[in-house]
Amino acid sequence: MEPITGLELLQRIRDGRNPGMVRDTRFVMLTGHGEVEVVQTAALLDVDGYAIKSISQKGLVQTLTRAFARKRILKSGSDYGAVVLPQT
Repeated sequence: MEPITGLELLQRIRDGRNPGMVRDTRFVMLTGHGEVEVVQTAALLDVDGYAIKSISQKGLVQTLTRAFARKRILKSGSDYGAVVLPQT
């Protein structure tokens, strides 16, 4: 995903730097990166779902169902802005 990564986009949404999207937008990552550091960072940014390619149709439906059922309370924008993103 050029010119920014999915984690960068998620961080910009959550910290309020992306004016075109509300901070509590549901966000599901479909990625080829399953490294622990990347997954942990996505969790710190309150990702709603995380799926690693290649996921089955059933797995994708389960991930999306959980993402939309998930309840969360957003942290402050500065908390999200302080998360250090891994180099991918």
